[in-house]
Amino acid sequence: MKDLNSVLIEGDVKTVFTRKGKLPHALHLCSKGFDDGSETANSSALITVDLERLPQYSYAKVTKGSHVRIVGRLCARENGDMYVLAEHLELRAQRATAAA
Repeated sequence: MKDLNSVLIEGDVKTVFTRKGKLPHALHLCSKGFDDGSETANSSALITVDLERLPQYSYAKVTKGSHVRIVGRLCARENGDMYVLAEHLELRAQRATAAA
């Protein structure tokens, strides 16, 4: 039953963590939605995603502002902090931003 702990999340990359200027090893993903089915009350969640188990080519071009879809599983650190361990990453086309 490997699929029992699978999660799919899609959102915009807010922060990319690197080690000594190398490729990213983790990121913060901001996933936005609406509270209580309302179209006006915006809700967002900041989720930590660990990229360590992915092949380098799949996340080498991920930057702040990238829109990604991630399949992974929930994990917990020793202190109880939850994160997503990525098993698959899709880099989506950049969303158009409204001109000011």
